[in-house]
Amino acid sequence: MEIINRLSEKHNCQVKGCSGLALSLSEPPRCSLHIENPDAWFEQYVEVLSQPGIPEIGRKFSLSVAHDLYRTVLIQNPIRKEFYQAFKKRVDPRSDVNFSFEDIIYFAVAAAASGVIGNLVYDGLKTLFHSLMSRRQKKELEETFEYVVIKEHYEEQRRLQHGEDMGIIDAPPEIIAEIELKYELIIEYRQSLHQSSRHNTTHKPTQSESSPKKG
Repeated sequence: MEIINRLSEKHNCQVKGCSGLALSLSEPPRCSLHIENPDAWFEQYVEVLSQPGIPEIGRKFSLSVAHDLYRTVLIQNPIRKEFYQAFKKRVDPRSDVNFSFEDIIYFAVAAAASGVIGNLVYDGLKTLFHSLMSRRQKKELEETFEYVVIKEHYEEQRRLQHGEDMGIIDAPPEIIAEIELKYELIIEYRQSLHQSSRHNTTHKPTQSESSPKKG
């Protein structure tokens, strides 16, 4: 009951001049526009919901909702939002239409923003993206990056951040770690939820469970 109460508490964002509703469990209370570390917030949310005291069906539903919210929070960042809006406009120019894309789209957008901030050139980030997909045995997704993030747009955003600096070709460890964390939270976490659901719905009795009891 204490966990449920924590999740249901309502607070306003404490950023001066903001009247938005703070995200559950954010500390200090911050709305989706002002949360400083969405990754840490989502990881904490998952940790709290993994504790005993919540019915399993309610836990899975809450975790799925939290994951969707995490994706939404991510694209509030100005650079991620720039890439997201550019892709959305290519898919459908109507700006008043809301979309919920597949997780891989949000990951590509997040990876692009990390690359821009780290001054990684487009081809270097594309190589890193392909390598990550290959290592995770997701080769069918390797071309997603080029589909979502256009080279000219990416380099334009990188120059806006770093001027005419040539940029770096090989991603440093901190960029690799950040992008791999985004992959775990955006892609793998959703997969773990689905696998858990399938396991629970397709469970077959073991021999000892199916054998008649002697007695």
